[in-house]
Amino acid sequence: MGLALIVVILVFGIWKHDVFLFPLGIVYMFYGVGRAILLGFFRAPAEDEEAEIAGPIVIDDTDQNYSGPRRPGAA
Repeated sequence: MGLALIVVILVFGIWKHDVFLFPLGIVYMFYGVGRAILLGFFRAPAEDEEAEIAGPIVIDDTDQNYSGPRRPGAA
């Protein structure tokens, strides 16, 4: 079965590549997305697993690190 599938893909990929490979790629993409969604639904979270939530983003508005505009060529 596997060998027949590989031979069919190879033959049609060479013979009618425009008609065959694009739909094959679309089907393969939907298979991957659907598989990921299904596996995401069926995977039970571990008991000690916590959600990884990023901390707050702090933007430093102080001028202590600002040394003015740099001149071209200055190190």
